[in-house]
Amino acid sequence: MTRYIGLAALLLVGCGKDDETAPVTSDTDTDTDTDTDTDTDTDTDTDTDADTDTDTDTDTDTEPAGGFAISGTAVLMAEGVPAPAGLCLHAVDPTNALFGGTYEVLASTKIGANGAYSFAEVSTSSTLGIVLLAVDCATDVTVYPTGTGISAGTYAGLGAGDTIADQPAYVISLDFADGINASLATAGYLPDIWKVGMLYGTVYDNALTPLDGVTVSGAAASIYYMDADPADGLFTTGATVNTSTSAAASAVFVVPGAPITTYTAEADGYTFDSITLGALPGLALISAFYAD
Repeated sequence: MTRYIGLAALLLVGCGKDDETAPVTSDTDTDTDTDTDTDTDTDTDTDTDADTDTDTDTDTDTEPAGGFAISGTAVLMAEGVPAPAGLCLHAVDPTNALFGGTYEVLASTKIGANGAYSFAEVSTSSTLGIVLLAVDCATDVTVYPTGTGISAGTYAGLGAGDTIADQPAYVISLDFADGINASLATAGYLPDIWKVGMLYGTVYDNALTPLDGVTVSGAAASIYYMDADPADGLFTTGATVNTSTSAAASAVFVVPGAPITTYTAEADGYTFDSITLGALPGLALISAFYAD
């Protein structure tokens, strides 16, 4: 902003005249007194205050750079083959859902040919991890909504230009979900997993080999262990409910209506880190224990 202050010039002019004439006899006295006082006071005071105050406040608040990428293959859990193209896949922050709200969708894509998928940009500050949620895009039901967890430690410090590559996104098919539901009923669990949801877990040693004989526990949780013979139900051997994991069945355990709590795994000769897990209504969460 430029300010200019001008003061007007002051011009003061003063004039005075004294003229006296007296009559005399035969004497002519002409006294002419001309007093011309011209006082010209020209005071030109030009006060120019040019204050150019250019205040340029450039506040560049740089938002965090673009998020990291995630890519990999979506796989049908039981069949072990790529998931069908066209399924919707969402990267979600489950934090709010764990406390009674709804999960936040961070990014969305569709599964392509041979199960391939990719998210170009995912940004989150979640300390509870990310879930890759596979669902039907249309109203036709072909899969059970399935979420694959990614731990917060996996993406800690990642930003624009970084990628989580070869990340599997598991999908439970409609037929497999129905088989689980029926087998749980055979084992004595009657609520419908399509309503209560479930935790679908596996247990591995440090060489990623499924482990026999592992037991999993969590407060108020009902744990069921899958076997390799579906003829008598996936969670029973004859009339007996299985009591630990079977390596032949990929060391799978299922917790229907899984409460949100801390889960632990135990097996002779192995130690495992505890994990906070839980299920949401109508959704399967895939997770795994890995031996130290």
